[in-house]
Amino acid sequence: TIRVNGTLLDGTQVLKIYVKQTESHSILVSWKVNSNVMTSNLKWSSATMKIDNPHITYTARVPVDVHEYNLTHLQPSTDYEVCLTVSNIHQQTQKSCVNVTTKNAAFALDITDQETSTALAAVMGSMFAVISLASVSVYVAKRFKRKNYHHSLKKYMQKT
Repeated sequence: TIRVNGTLLDGTQVLKIYVKQTESHSILVSWKVNSNVMTSNLKWSSATMKIDNPHITYTARVPVDVHEYNLTHLQPSTDYEVCLTVSNIHQQTQKSCVNVTTKNAAFALDITDQETSTALAAVMGSMFAVISLASVSVYVAKRFKRKNYHHSLKKYMQKT
């Protein structure tokens, strides 16, 4: 709830709250107060963000001439309800709310990509090791065979 003390006109929509930007850990909200409201009488507003868990609230005091607020330290992929309440000196209130969901965390995608990349690297490394071992084995076998052939030829030549 964002509470603004001042004079209101009854029966009209005095305010409207908007989501300007959504990130994984923050929400930027803004609001418009009806021009018929005597803003010169407004002194302070307090902002309270209600999280899905009713035991957790976020409250901040902001000057009344501020018309946007950045709610930070939020959880990724989480639904939030942000409400703005404007009241007059007689404590008559009007309320505007908006539901918003924070974006997915970028690191969650990186972790998934990293797991895939790690698995791919492990498979490629294993294939490289097998091919290298096979190549070395073929080389050693040919070298051994050639060495033995050379000795056989040498022995044959000595006998004749």
